[in-house]
Amino acid sequence: MRKIFSRIFAIALATTLWSCEREFPNPEMPDASKVRTLTAVDINDFKLIAPASGTTVDVDLNSTTPIVIKWDTVKATNKLQVTYKWQAVAVATPTFATPLLNLVSDNAGKNPSLTFTPQDLHAALGAAPVNLPVGSTVEIKWNVEVTTSAGVKKLANNAFTVKLYRKPQTTPVTFELANFPKSTPSDAKVFLAGKFGFMGLTPGGDWQQPGTVSGLQLTKDPTSGTYKITINMTLNQEIDQFKFFVVPNGTASTWSNGEQRFKYSDGSAEGMPNRSWKFTGSNTNPKFSAAKWEGLGTAPAQLSKFVVKPDAAVAIPAGKSVYVAGEISGTTAYAAYFEKSGNWQQPGTNPANELTFDSGSGEWYVWLPIGNAGNKEFKPFVASGDAPFWDSGMAKTDCSGEGNQSFNFTGTNGPTFTGIKFQKVAPCPL
Repeated sequence: MRKIFSRIFAIALATTLWSCEREFPNPEMPDASKVRTLTAVDINDFKLIAPASGTTVDVDLNSTTPIVIKWDTVKATNKLQVTYKWQAVAVATPTFATPLLNLVSDNAGKNPSLTFTPQDLHAALGAAPVNLPVGSTVEIKWNVEVTTSAGVKKLANNAFTVKLYRKPQTTPVTFELANFPKSTPSDAKVFLAGKFGFMGLTPGGDWQQPGTVSGLQLTKDPTSGTYKITINMTLNQEIDQFKFFVVPNGTASTWSNGEQRFKYSDGSAEGMPNRSWKFTGSNTNPKFSAAKWEGLGTAPAQLSKFVVKPDAAVAIPAGKSVYVAGEISGTTAYAAYFEKSGNWQQPGTNPANELTFDSGSGEWYVWLPIGNAGNKEFKPFVASGDAPFWDSGMAKTDCSGEGNQSFNFTGTNGPTFTGIKFQKVAPCPL
């Protein structure tokens, strides 16, 4: 009996040991033969949208319109999350391995778009590694890198090629025709004409006939009664040829009524030479005066010539001129001829009182309709339309202030000053 039990126990033990050595599949572990590594194939193909190839994007500091880059929404298998990076390379670069710009898309990389303010993109283009100078254009290729939460990356099949123009900053400059003859028809239109083609204001080229380009028409200010036009200009930009013209009511366009001046030699009316003007940063409201319009009205019967010939050492600063101010612009004859008049107008505020430099004689001069006004007080000053100024008046030889000058006006005579200095103008202390 004992032997039979022992045999049964031995068989059971052997069966148990055999069972423990046998391997069974674990239902919680995947079959290795069926495991597949996720690849870019698991990210659907997608397309870029905007800006499209061939586009030129103006990156304008003055603009408030965002610059938005867009592409298709991307999906990955197994519901994996994706993020985006916008990448840009030089157009000749074959791959996007080392992009010039590598920026996370909107919403921390979750949105299929990238939004720039013009100011931010302007700064990015000017910084390393792009280093694009202001006023220059760079041609780039752009693409989008998609990355799944599993770390798989993919680019769109076709990159876009665009140009980015780093536009110079512009400043609104208001050109003001601040004085003109009273004979100017109240219903006439005032235009600029000249070399404005480079500014994009005259698509047909320079010197478009007055009346044909609405963008060069001045508007009459109902408060000041002066004519104004605002033009966006870049720093140190210069308009080297332009004039003012009048287009009478009922006339579509004409060259016939351009501005005139009074000739240096005898005060007779002659065509105004082309003006030039340069924006230097602070002169945002240049003021001008038309002495007369060709074919409109008559010149004053009497004119008085003011002449100023500074000391040889005097250096009138660039952008400034000599003006006369005093009782002269409040006489009956003056008020009858010019739209704007009044005694002791601050130098720079009335461009009709601005003297013109005659290079042949080295003199500054202006012809004004003072009339038979008798003794009137006045004084020469240095100023500008953008910086009206009382402090740079006529000075004595030691640079101390000179008093008001007096002259007896009888109709056609006028004063001459030679060898004078001005306070706060070199060589006087600034």
